[in-house]
Amino acid sequence: MLPKLFLPDQTGSGAKVEIPHNGSAVIVGANGAGKSRLGAWVEKNTEQNTIVHRISAQRALDIPDYAIVKSLEQSLNDLIWGNENSQYANLQYKWGHKWGNRPETFMQ
Repeated sequence: MLPKLFLPDQTGSGAKVEIPHNGSAVIVGANGAGKSRLGAWVEKNTEQNTIVHRISAQRALDIPDYAIVKSLEQSLNDLIWGNENSQYANLQYKWGHKWGNRPETFMQ
């Protein structure tokens, strides 16, 4: 069974509309079109058992000189939830720590 994708309806009422899809979605648009806000809305309004992973374009990258070797589980937890420890694998932690309570603009 595929995860459900909900988008806001076009009236601006905040109602959700389910969109058929194959399990992945890519949002493309011009600068300033609202892609980040839409992605954050989708992430916030997705069913609890569905993992959403947004890949945002970054204006500035800071790549460290050295990388810490981690297990696959630790790496995935850090990538998806913002912490390598599985006890923090939840949306509340992700929203506050990975996105710094600013999911549309927080630099990763």
